[in-house]
Amino acid sequence: MIKIAMQIRICFIIYLLLFTLQHSPYVFAGTSHHKKSVEQLHEVTLGELRRVFLKTINTYSPWAGDEIEIRNLRIYPSRIKVPNGKISFDVRPPANGRYLGRVTIPVTILVNKNPVHRIQVSGEVEVYTDVLCAKRALKKGDLITAEDLVVTRRPLSRLHGEPLTEIEDAVGMELKRGLRSGQIIRRRDLKRPFLVRRGQLVTVIARSPHILITLPGRAQDNGAKGDVIRVKNLSTKKVLLAEVKGPKTVEVVF
Repeated sequence: MIKIAMQIRICFIIYLLLFTLQHSPYVFAGTSHHKKSVEQLHEVTLGELRRVFLKTINTYSPWAGDEIEIRNLRIYPSRIKVPNGKISFDVRPPANGRYLGRVTIPVTILVNKNPVHRIQVSGEVEVYTDVLCAKRALKKGDLITAEDLVVTRRPLSRLHGEPLTEIEDAVGMELKRGLRSGQIIRRRDLKRPFLVRRGQLVTVIARSPHILITLPGRAQDNGAKGDVIRVKNLSTKKVLLAEVKGPKTVEVVF
């Protein structure tokens, strides 16, 4: 009888425990609330942050969107979950003002206009731009023509020494060194060609509002177009200052 009574008592205690657990507001309320919170979280995707990053680069950098390429985008922390709601981003330009190479941008994530996360988004920014290249092998001293040039698209991060982008800036210039086919043409590779060389016989022009005189002279200096050089008047043997106007042609400077 005692043994049976003990078994009945144990069963009754177990029943009370189960009843208490099943009806307690403290045991399951937390689990239910946690489940509800998880269901309400939204994970910010890498695609969303890529668009934010690219928009920032487009807004603050000096380049057009079709010239920019973004690679190896990284975010820290790597996974971001925020409460459901209207998500927006408050972005600041990089503190160092650099928009080429590895660029890091601070981003604040807002939900319903309330800040909930501050993160760092970084990516490798490359910009492609059109530059002039030699269409064929060119020698030192060659005068550049339009047929010698080709426009190609190159990454800006690998360009140094002020590469030329406009055909007009190169045509008519003289090469200071030889170039291989496909080699980028830089401003330092070119110089204005001499149209007058020291010792050459030149035509000297002297003009006034009502009269134009031409006389022979001999150049005392080399000169490109627009340079002012010394010229000896062969008639009077006087040395004059004259501006180079064209091949073997100068005009007296008054």
